[in-house]
Amino acid sequence: VLPAESGALSNGAGVVNQWIEYNNDDTVRGRAYVGLGNTGARVRFSGIDGGAGGAGAIEVRYSSGYSVHTLAVTVNGVQRTVSLPLLGNEPGWRHVNWGAVRVDGVTFAAGTANVVELSTPGSWPNVSVDEIVV
Repeated sequence: VLPAESGALSNGAGVVNQWIEYNNDDTVRGRAYVGLGNTGARVRFSGIDGGAGGAGAIEVRYSSGYSVHTLAVTVNGVQRTVSLPLLGNEPGWRHVNWGAVRVDGVTFAAGTANVVELSTPGSWPNVSVDEIVV
């Protein structure tokens, strides 16, 4: 399990660790998450252990609001996109309901040279990432 806030953030991604109690959200693991609120915002995880290498999966714990969003999941330079279903956050900016999407069939290299990157390719993204499981 890799907390999103442990990744390298760029293009406007930011750690959210305030107001969690005010939102009555006790479900955020680690008491922080990463907001991907800009088009192209990204969080990158390096040094991912792929074991012996081969096909694997990544599960992303996320929250979103207002509409269905797309998340780009890139593993070692190969990008896949997944649709993030709405989770019932009302109002949409208040990310207190969390869900998970799984990306199967990603290829990992043997050892710890793997890189996983999550980014928001769509316009006006409203996506938060709490953690990933590899």
